[in-house]
Amino acid sequence: MKKIIASLSLSLAAITSFAAGPVVGLTYDYNRANTNAQGFNSYHQGQFNISQDIGFGSVDGALILQRDRGASTDSAHGFEVGYSNGLSFGQVGLKGRVAYGRLNGVDPNGGGFVGNQNYLSLGAEAAMPVTTSINGFVGYEHQKGFNTDTPAQNRFTGGVDYALNKQIAFRLGYAHTRQAGFVYNGVTTGVSYAF
Repeated sequence: MKKIIASLSLSLAAITSFAAGPVVGLTYDYNRANTNAQGFNSYHQGQFNISQDIGFGSVDGALILQRDRGASTDSAHGFEVGYSNGLSFGQVGLKGRVAYGRLNGVDPNGGGFVGNQNYLSLGAEAAMPVTTSINGFVGYEHQKGFNTDTPAQNRFTGGVDYALNKQIAFRLGYAHTRQAGFVYNGVTTGVSYAF
């Protein structure tokens, strides 16, 4: 089973960095890889995120659901917790994030939960305003697993964030991911609400 463990909590923090209260959000990723053996392998991930500014950065957590479709369909669920902080260079904002995550895999043959995927994630994202309500962003994330169930991953993203108002923001972007010999290309989306 090839797993992509992609966190969008950095994205959630980046598009709502003006908020002092908690920020909640939903994210969805769709990625697809061409493979010689199966024709294609598709990967879906959804997350429920919450982030809180603590004065010297922000802390966040996420509940994660995954589904991987290839020769068989398997899934996993788990959590991720992280810390992010940033700085500005003129109009360009740069935010870094470190996180720990854990996913429990499900045997597609009905064997129950099998294996745990434990990983550390390091990421950075740069954003710059295009208009008063639209930001462009680019990001990079590296994830390193603590066991053989979690191969290393490199992920690149780019796209736009749209702030509908001071509470609601949307994200749409492109994602390119490399893991365990697979190359995935897909879309990353998100919506968040700041209290």
